[in-house]
Amino acid sequence: MMKEATVVIRCKNDEDVFNCLSSIDEDVEIIVVLNDNPDLKKRLESQGVICLISPPGNLSIVSNIGFDAATTDKVII
Repeated sequence: MMKEATVVIRCKNDEDVFNCLSSIDEDVEIIVVLNDNPDLKKRLESQGVICLISPPGNLSIVSNIGFDAATTDKVII
């Protein structure tokens, strides 16, 4: 069944992303856009999170990466 909304989290390399994830109590698609960090990416993907890598420093580019990957019409950043 397709999700009704997507949550895009701009993360960089912050471990607090796990606190953010635990606060989501809806059945939504979750996309985390982060800087290249293979360990963090692996841990997030093991929880069913879609992870995308972005260049550092430009929130517009990071947001657009998440928007482009979303499979729903409703996107929350």
